[in-house]
Amino acid sequence: MGNKLLMPGMSFGHVSSVALEDLKRGLLSVNDERECVLLIAEILKKGDFTVKNLLIDLMNQTKDEAVLNLCIRLFCPVCTHEDLKKVENFRFLSSASEFAVFTFVAGAVETMSYEVVPYLLTLWEEWEDTETEVEYAIQDALDSFLNYRSIIEENARIEEVSKKSKNGHILNIDFEGFTKNEKEELVAFPGGKGEGYDLKLGSNTFIPGFEDQLVGTKKDEEKEISVKFPEEYHAKELAGKDAIFKVKVNTVKEEIVPKIDEELAKDLGYETLEELQKETKENLELEKETKQKRELEAQASDKLLEDSKVEVSHDEVHRFISSNDGRICKTRYIYGNVCTNAWKNTRRIT
Repeated sequence: MGNKLLMPGMSFGHVSSVALEDLKRGLLSVNDERECVLLIAEILKKGDFTVKNLLIDLMNQTKDEAVLNLCIRLFCPVCTHEDLKKVENFRFLSSASEFAVFTFVAGAVETMSYEVVPYLLTLWEEWEDTETEVEYAIQDALDSFLNYRSIIEENARIEEVSKKSKNGHILNIDFEGFTKNEKEELVAFPGGKGEGYDLKLGSNTFIPGFEDQLVGTKKDEEKEISVKFPEEYHAKELAGKDAIFKVKVNTVKEEIVPKIDEELAKDLGYETLEELQKETKENLELEKETKQKRELEAQASDKLLEDSKVEVSHDEVHRFISSNDGRICKTRYIYGNVCTNAWKNTRRIT
């Protein structure tokens, strides 16, 4: 059975050669938490889930950070729908460290079912606006389960704020860029000036270093920013050059994100939050089924083309690609090469 039970991307080593009965006997006599969780891991890898309740108890009682994180990693892949319905199984989340919460969220998105969403929403309320890796991980996990980000972005409102800017804020700026000539004089370069430009900090819209230096600015603030154009910059006359931008911040705005609650659900046309989540779940499942169907069709097409060489015309290749929504071009075939060789014979591009 190997590691198939355990979290994708995490290795817990090979299945122990020690007999299952011996591992269980060892578990009865062990007193150290770290030894206990390692024995539980070995038993789970053998496909025996009778120790899961012991794992849950240890996960919620231990004060050892290393033990807790390993417990979480083991629990996520073997957790069932019934386990998720028991809130007492997740008492550890109320006092978990940033690292432990991150471990749980990473495990949830990889291995757990939709029923974990209420726990993620609860964690989101606690970690929102902390600008930590945990916040971003929770947001990504919610996005995976219920398309969270698209929901909040569609319903977010933009408001001007008086506080210092941070990543995620939208600055309206005037700017002008300068480089130095042979006399070390600042000279404005073409295309380097803009007025009333809306820039979302953290979007990486401008060259590296530009947005970072605007973090912490306020309305009506003026600032000079020193940057260097990348060597591969599209305008060759600026590539690799140092530059100075004179920037004025006209306004600082913030996206006010609505919470996913009953009120938001009603605003979106649903009677309850549960109804919104249910429909989102159904849509995600349908999308997954459609994706799997397309992958199977692509595999079948690959097999047919591998097993046959057929004389086809250039036009026939175009019709075939059009009838498949360009899928073949987007997967393992290069459109141009196929068309170039179509009048000779169809061949796989490797």
